[in-house]
Amino acid sequence: SYIYPICDTDGSILEFLTIGKDITARKEIENENKKLALIARHTTNAIIITNEKGEIEWVNDSFTRITEYTMTEVLGKIPGDLLQGEDTNRETVEHMKHAIDTGQGFHVEIINYTKSGRKYWLDIDCVPLYQQNKLTGFIAIEVDITGLKEAVHRIIESEDRFRMLTYELNVGVLLQGTHDEILFSNPAAHMLLGVTESQLLGKSSFDPDWQVIHSNGAPFLPDDRPSVKALQLKQSVSNIQMGVYRPVTRDWVWLLTSAVPLFDAHGEVKQVIVSFTNITKEKEYQKELIQSVEEKELLIKEIHHRVKNNLQLISSMLYLKMQRWDSPDAREFLASIREKIKSISLIHERLLQTETVDSIDIEDYVIKLLRNIQAAYNLPSTQLNIRIDIQHRFFTTDHALYLGQLINELVTNALKHAFAGMDTGEIRVTLEETNNTYTLQVHDNGIGLPPTQEAGKSTSFGMQLVDIFVNQ
Repeated sequence: SYIYPICDTDGSILEFLTIGKDITARKEIENENKKLALIARHTTNAIIITNEKGEIEWVNDSFTRITEYTMTEVLGKIPGDLLQGEDTNRETVEHMKHAIDTGQGFHVEIINYTKSGRKYWLDIDCVPLYQQNKLTGFIAIEVDITGLKEAVHRIIESEDRFRMLTYELNVGVLLQGTHDEILFSNPAAHMLLGVTESQLLGKSSFDPDWQVIHSNGAPFLPDDRPSVKALQLKQSVSNIQMGVYRPVTRDWVWLLTSAVPLFDAHGEVKQVIVSFTNITKEKEYQKELIQSVEEKELLIKEIHHRVKNNLQLISSMLYLKMQRWDSPDAREFLASIREKIKSISLIHERLLQTETVDSIDIEDYVIKLLRNIQAAYNLPSTQLNIRIDIQHRFFTTDHALYLGQLINELVTNALKHAFAGMDTGEIRVTLEETNNTYTLQVHDNGIGLPPTQEAGKSTSFGMQLVDIFVNQ
């Protein structure tokens, strides 16, 4: 809330003007983020968050369970320095390093080592994190696929063992031939696809009964399907999301699918192993989460709109009150209050016109603010030039609010007192950043302070406000 005193000509307080801001939506978003953090802590997959250099800033409990390293032991370290070893593929390591150095994501399968030296396989999906187009770090989701890798290795060694292992897996498994025909399916595949073994054998992913779509709803082209890609590329294809229509149960299921080619003695693909797990609940939760975020953003936009309108209403009421008062001091005081309200209202106006709901382009905001101030304090006898030197950066709404109030007080003071009896004048507003510290400077080439006033020791209401805003 913001509280402003309204005084009479003698300086006595008549009443207080209070402006409140509803932060319900912000609190709802904070609660939603806590839920997401809870999910991250309880997922079975390892999650790593690093800074832009790839140094670890946070890991979840599953990371500790898989690697045997605690968060305290890994903070500030590069994951590969701790986890890679003798059998780690060097080409994969270089690919990951290049992606980190260039701010790109990557998806790899790699051998790592636990703290005690145990070797394990990981499927790593790493994406860069950007804020206002600046790289701030990376988040990696790591799935322990040691069991799957060991299973595939045993499958290659013995078809009998292959059948036994796949029957024990909770993962759907298909063995497909070079023409994409299904040669073998395990019970988990029958359950996930809603069919029997006899209904699967001999069919292919091109069968017209199978409707398969991407996450965006577009149909899979024949060459896009994992089994076909593995055949054509002669390499593994991992983590393909597929929406599959089940003709028997007449519903859709979302599968996370991978395909591994098997080679004969001449290096030619003889068969493809396709494995898949059910991610329908995850997809539904993702859809609900996206919808929830969109609804909250819309709610926050509506709040900004209402706050802006309420501030404009208060400003109009002050203007009507000001017209009824004869005291120049009281009228001037109310006028200054109106300009403060306008600077706050302008923040909500700019937020309504941007895609973000909690940050503002400070350059755009200050330019519009200075135009409003100059229009309110027009100097007909002085040709005034206002110069602005502010870099294109985004500030939080709170920081932008205090900065706007500071600029409003300092520039208004210059317009009222600096150019008396002058034909031309200039005000320069600069905002510089050094080591994450911002310096605001407001210069004018006016007549300067009165001889009796010492800089930095004014007791005026405006300068007291400046001190308050600077200390926020």
